[in-house]
Amino acid sequence: MQVTFNAFAYKADWQNMADIESGKEMPFIWSFEELSHQKIGTAVVTVTLFAKEERNSTELHQLNEKLEKVRGENQQRENDILDRISKLSALNYEVVS
Repeated sequence: MQVTFNAFAYKADWQNMADIESGKEMPFIWSFEELSHQKIGTAVVTVTLFAKEERNSTELHQLNEKLEKVRGENQQRENDILDRISKLSALNYEVVS
C-alpha cells in the first residue's frame, strides 16, 4: 500500500545547499511548517507501507529486544540487592559471634 502527501523541504543551518542540490545530502521533509530551518522547496512524498504481517513481525522483534534489555537491567538490580543483603547479613553474623 502506498500513501502520497505534499510536504515542505527544509535545510538546517549546518547543511550546505550545494550538497543538497547535488544529491550528496537530503533535505529535511516535513508536512508542517518548521520555523527553525530554512524552507527551500516542496516535495511530493510517496511512502510504501510494509504489509501488516511485516510491521507486526518488526514490532514483535523490537519488543523482544526491549524485554531482554529490561530483564538484564532487573537482574542487575536484583544482584545488587542480594549482594547488599549478603554483606549486611555477614556484618550481623560477625557482631553476634
